[in-house]
Amino acid sequence: MPSEEELAEIAGEVLVHGPMHVVLIDRDRTMVYLSRYEHGFSPETVLGRPVVAHVPEEHRARVLAAVDQAFEEGAATVYETDVGSPEGTVRYRVWVGPVERDGRVDLVSMLSSDITVEHEARLALEEKQRALQESEERFRVLVEQAPEAIVILDVDRGCFVDANPTAVALFGRSPAELQEHGPMDLSPPQQPDGRASVEKGRALIGAALAGERPVYEWVHLDAKGEPFECETRLLLLPYSDRRWIRGSITDITARKRTERENERLAAQLAQAQKMEAVGQLTGGVAHDFNNLLTVMAGSTALIAFDPEDTEQVRDHCRALQDAIDRASELTARLLAFSRKTPLQPRSLEVATLVHEMKGLLIRTLGETISVEVRLPEELWRCRVDPAQLENALLNLAINARDAMPKGGRLTIEARNVTVARDDERPGVVPGDYVRIGVSDEGTGIAPEVLEKVVEPFFTTKEVGEGSGLGLSMVYGFVRQSGGHFRIDSEVGKGTHVVLDLPRSDDGVAGTEPSARPGRIRKVGGGRTALLVEDQPRLRAILTTLLEQLGFRTLAAGDGPEALAILDGEEVQLLLSDMVLPHGMDGVEIAKRARERQPDLRVLYMSGYTDAGDALDAPLLQKPFTLPGLTEAIEAILGE
Repeated sequence: MPSEEELAEIAGEVLVHGPMHVVLIDRDRTMVYLSRYEHGFSPETVLGRPVVAHVPEEHRARVLAAVDQAFEEGAATVYETDVGSPEGTVRYRVWVGPVERDGRVDLVSMLSSDITVEHEARLALEEKQRALQESEERFRVLVEQAPEAIVILDVDRGCFVDANPTAVALFGRSPAELQEHGPMDLSPPQQPDGRASVEKGRALIGAALAGERPVYEWVHLDAKGEPFECETRLLLLPYSDRRWIRGSITDITARKRTERENERLAAQLAQAQKMEAVGQLTGGVAHDFNNLLTVMAGSTALIAFDPEDTEQVRDHCRALQDAIDRASELTARLLAFSRKTPLQPRSLEVATLVHEMKGLLIRTLGETISVEVRLPEELWRCRVDPAQLENALLNLAINARDAMPKGGRLTIEARNVTVARDDERPGVVPGDYVRIGVSDEGTGIAPEVLEKVVEPFFTTKEVGEGSGLGLSMVYGFVRQSGGHFRIDSEVGKGTHVVLDLPRSDDGVAGTEPSARPGRIRKVGGGRTALLVEDQPRLRAILTTLLEQLGFRTLAAGDGPEALAILDGEEVQLLLSDMVLPHGMDGVEIAKRARERQPDLRVLYMSGYTDAGDALDAPLLQKPFTLPGLTEAIEAILGE
């Protein structure tokens, strides 16, 4: 056991080398002892100096109060304070207590430890916590004041864990009620696209869990069960121990209602424009049709007046046929413009067609217009309706004639082209085409007019001089044929129209049916034909024509009557109109007829239909000639 002197010496070593500094203060509040000097302090800078000599002004009152309390009350105090050392400010944790000798407190001891590093770390942590708290507060304010509804979904529980006031108002439920439900509970069974809400919702949530940020339209239900339309954005929150997704929901009910109203108004506007266009059409078309009807009425009257004059009857019949052809052409223009004409495309040699038309164009355009044709020897075939192409070229030629009242030159040329993708013309389909160009040396077209030349019923001619369907018909025919149309013009220099028609894949050209009646061929051969036509006069005429072609002909005015005939008669040919009364059209009649007689051959006829490419049998377009009917029947009978 060490002696007291040895223990005192050991205690002194501990004071000097231990973690605590010991300072003794006398009643004059002067430092009289320091166990260890560091941070640049020396006896001269410490001993004999006031206890607050190195304490900043803001800490001195607290230090002096602790020393006074130890002297006067014998009480101990613990506090922290900064000390300005020669090497910089140091932070100490200080314990102040009395030193009693013989029952009297003559000294006060101050035991202090350097906590500068700890203090700075604590300050940094407090700063981070304060910044985090401020950030959370700002986020909370932003969320609570956000105009969109914001909810937090716990994917594993399938319920909301938080919702801002906008969400509470949108769904009409309290925060506690929302936390008892998930998005599927607040949705109808199906969404507008027909998908089940649960199935579609799971897919969207799965996408968010995979890191995507889905944005989609959704229909939710409020507290009264009323649906409302909204746009939702999902975002996976960055938690490592939970799967929470934030949903931002914006009510778009008013916007969608406005969009639907705008669509309705747009449809009304389109209908109004259509009716206005029909009004513009009546002038030209009514004029043309009235002229044709006058020719027909006059011809039939003259035939009835003197039916015995064979030569005159033939002349009047030719006039009737001409009027019928012109009426058919006008109807074809209307249908081609509306793209309702069932085209009859075939592999065609453009060079042959143009050369055959040259004589017709020369006679039509008159002596003041010269016609020049430039065609290469190796010109691809194109797949197109020959009659429609002839009609298009004739319309362009007539327009060119009207643009050259004092005469000039019309040029028709063609060449093979391969069209590449054109970003400035997104409707252009790349591929091989036969390019036909029609040019004149006329007055040209002003830019403001050029933009409208293919619009519905647009014309610069006087009322009664044209229906405004010329270029519109050409444009509709080319686009319907899968080609491209372009028109360039310059005032005073002329107009150049380009038709790109798709190249044909096959090498067999079709034959255009003759437009004039000739010798009747008995293609019926005693077979039985069933005619279905609801118009009595037309039904009677067609019955006679079929009998003239060698058919035993049965006639019906609608579908039920036709099916009743088929139940009792063996029929080889069904000739049916497309549009019929009593809810059964030509396609339905043919379907039921084949169920009864599988080998039955079918030929449709119609004056108007938009299902030409989708039919299961050939279509004969009204009006048609006897040779046209004959060739159509021969084609389907395989003769």
